[in-house]
Amino acid sequence: MLETLHEQVENSVAVGMATDYDLLQVKASYNNILYQMKRTQSGVALCRMALSSMIGIDYDSVYIAPDNTINIAEMPSNISSDISERPEVKLMNLQLKANKLQVKMTVGDYLPTLGLALGYIWFGNIKLRGDFLFDQIGLLPINPPVPYHLNKEFKYDAPVLMLSLKVPITKWWEGSYNIKKAKLEVENSRLDKERNEELLQLEVRQAIFKLEEGYQLIEASKLALDAATEQLRMANNRYEVSLTPLSDFLDAQLKWQQAKSDYIEAQTQYLIYQVDYKRVIGSLQE
Repeated sequence: MLETLHEQVENSVAVGMATDYDLLQVKASYNNILYQMKRTQSGVALCRMALSSMIGIDYDSVYIAPDNTINIAEMPSNISSDISERPEVKLMNLQLKANKLQVKMTVGDYLPTLGLALGYIWFGNIKLRGDFLFDQIGLLPINPPVPYHLNKEFKYDAPVLMLSLKVPITKWWEGSYNIKKAKLEVENSRLDKERNEELLQLEVRQAIFKLEEGYQLIEASKLALDAATEQLRMANNRYEVSLTPLSDFLDAQLKWQQAKSDYIEAQTQYLIYQVDYKRVIGSLQE
């Protein structure tokens, strides 16, 4: 638009229908646009460098997504404040469950223990064979010695039953202390869980508030853009028939550009609020 206007004003100056001041105004606006475009390109390059450094890849490997039109039709109606899917909440629930199990384990360490074992013993195929001569009985000699032949087989089988009872009488005081300590750990975990859930709920309410506020800003900036677009159209038509000065036309262009920038910023900020909202309710992975 400014390039076309610059060409028109330059031609008008050549034929004496516009002044050099008018041409300088157009050039100033045009140079300002070039300056803003250069700043934008530098900002993209810096963001690309930061991203490549953060994720540990080469600068040239960072893909720059093309510009797309952002379409946000309406505010979503299914806004939820449920935080049950938050990783922090799941971790706190597991911690509370582990502490409750620790109480049961501590109680079990100081309860009487009854043990029962059943078994069966068998041995056999043990044989003793041999010939012996008894030449004395005690201190009494035997003459002639008496021969003896041994041929015996041994075998045995029997069931076995063992029963044991362990009562930790001497550790009752220690057990009472440890059980109370384990129950206090459960209570501390429960209180920490309630306190942290309140903080997480506050974070969710803030995210919902920002989401609603962001959508309202989109609506407001859209109305401002429509008004600036209509003003620019009217200023362009009036300028073409020489009913408005060049400064008013340039001012209308500047207001339209600012309104368009505000509208894009409101949309992108809303998308950022939307991502943050999904994060605080634990559905960002979707």
